[in-house]
Amino acid sequence: MRQAITWMGDRSPLDHDSPWFLAIDLGSTQLSAMLVNRQTRTLHPIYWFSVSAQAGASKSFGLPTSVYLSMTTPALSPASDRSTEPQITPLAVGAKADELADLNPATAGNPHPAEGNQHQRMLLRHLKAHVLNPAEHLKERDLQAACSIVLATLSGFRGDLLSPATVQCGAEGLTSGVVQTVLRQLGGVLVSSPLTVDETYERSLCEAILQAKLVPSRQSIGVINDGSALLAAQRWFIEPANPPVTASTSSFSVVCSTGAIATELIALQHDQVIQVQAYPYGDQAIQQDVIHLLLDSLTTSANIAVAPYGPDLDAARPPLLTAFLSPRDQEAIAQDGLAACLTYDLDALPRLGQVDASQRQVWQTHLDTTALGRSLQQLAQRILRSLSDHPVLQLQVGSYAGLMTRQTLEHHILWPYLHNLDPVVVRLLEELAMPPQAIEQVICGGLLYHHGAIARWLQEKFPHAQVEVARIAPPRVMPALASPQGCDRPSPIVYGMGIVLLSPSPSLETQT
Repeated sequence: MRQAITWMGDRSPLDHDSPWFLAIDLGSTQLSAMLVNRQTRTLHPIYWFSVSAQAGASKSFGLPTSVYLSMTTPALSPASDRSTEPQITPLAVGAKADELADLNPATAGNPHPAEGNQHQRMLLRHLKAHVLNPAEHLKERDLQAACSIVLATLSGFRGDLLSPATVQCGAEGLTSGVVQTVLRQLGGVLVSSPLTVDETYERSLCEAILQAKLVPSRQSIGVINDGSALLAAQRWFIEPANPPVTASTSSFSVVCSTGAIATELIALQHDQVIQVQAYPYGDQAIQQDVIHLLLDSLTTSANIAVAPYGPDLDAARPPLLTAFLSPRDQEAIAQDGLAACLTYDLDALPRLGQVDASQRQVWQTHLDTTALGRSLQQLAQRILRSLSDHPVLQLQVGSYAGLMTRQTLEHHILWPYLHNLDPVVVRLLEELAMPPQAIEQVICGGLLYHHGAIARWLQEKFPHAQVEVARIAPPRVMPALASPQGCDRPSPIVYGMGIVLLSPSPSLETQT
């Protein structure tokens, strides 16, 4: 049985003189963070903005975990047969990193730079994918480097991470001066972690926090599992269809959550983890399959720019979703065609609804390292959200147009996903040695879980449970904890971490 928080030291830092703590959810695709004041019992979501942006530019409560860096590999000494570790210098983080890498495509995707100076793009999702794949060799050095550079946006690139700060951070409800002061006087840092990763990943996270100069020692670092954080968020912030379940020490809950790489089923008694099962198909694979369906609908259409709906049918016209393309991509698609611009063998795409880990890793790398690929991923996310509210959508990518229906999504992605998830639920209940009727609460989150069909399926699997979808809403209990204003919101996990830190005596254990 695992407690909510594991502190790296021999005692909890929650009684530290400083009331300020930092909650970090370093996901595969973005970083979310929150400042927590245990004295005033307030949460302050952190946002990022571009240093070069004009006044009034939008801020983002999630920082893409893309890093663009310079790697200088010294020449080998004739007397030495061992390779020398390259010197890493960060150049940009987030969207700026992708922009610079797109300008230097010849070197940005090379994971093994030759002797001399090379530029490289590091994507955290690629590094974390190795953690869940025992057949792959995880380069712990690369994982630490990427994590520390991303986290250094919180500390202003102090210490050894000397880099042009292309992004800066602020916090809701605090002035910039207060934010910088607080980030230098933290009582501790709490970071989230999936339960299915090994010690290598958690060790890399802790080392990255220290390299980013957020706290001086491991004694001030704690790790919380994603399931406990989501459960805490549900009790305070997640908007339920019914009044929230009143937790008791004997209540059993299941958290079903898709991360970028895998789906985790976590069983908890109160806030203590008692069983975990995983299925290696998550939001990343879901996005890939939506792109697969998107390409099928566009490339088999008549290459039209306007869908077949007349002005007299405006009331019945499905919503139109358009890919945000660069002028260069728009021109190339119009001239050479969409398939040619993708520069990928579409016959080699992973099978819909199947794991196909090796093919998915190659396809994901291609999507992440091209501007067109990232635009298609953004469109896929919008398609998933929109199809939960609309039965059919119009889609447009450059000069290509088509339609996608909710029925198509369910047939090719949703139902195969649930079919493969069913034995995972069975294994979870077998390990718990309890009937499904014993589960009182199910919390689910991820790209697919906004679709009512999945909630209904979970209700059938756990007939006595209250099934809730992780959607952040204005708090019902703590008026001081206002929802942030801006273009997006922090992750539910980081909200839950803040709630756990505000608890008078959160369940915790120290590392021995």
